[in-house]
Amino acid sequence: MEASIHGVPAIAASLALWSGRPCPRRDFTIAVKLVKRLVQRVLERGMPKGIDILNLNVPEGVVRGVVVTRMARSHSRGLHVADSSRFRLRDYDLRVYEGEPGTDVAAVLEGYASLTPISLSGLVPVHCPECRRLAVELEQALSVF
Repeated sequence: MEASIHGVPAIAASLALWSGRPCPRRDFTIAVKLVKRLVQRVLERGMPKGIDILNLNVPEGVVRGVVVTRMARSHSRGLHVADSSRFRLRDYDLRVYEGEPGTDVAAVLEGYASLTPISLSGLVPVHCPECRRLAVELEQALSVF
């Protein structure tokens, strides 16, 4: 978010790792491929109109596709831990969230990568054709797996 406040195109990305799905080892290959493709497209074309941040969340394991989503308004229960030396997330597990349809959490829980456009004004267009085009292009990167 800090970059976007200063007018720099911002991309946030995460790989959802949780113990509820079978995955023999942590493999960042697909997430890296999707992030690389997203960064390339943003550098070539710029950010979609009216969008300050693109948030890409990639599920662990097999990715079924890429969908444009809205940000979930879920609350975590007992997720943050503070101790005397640092602050960290404890046992990060998406299953503590409720996956309302159309949200990033629901998409990831269903095995899809989610591309969530975020605007600092709080107004994100419901239909973002540029975002949908980006999602299709990211999905094409999955075809090599």
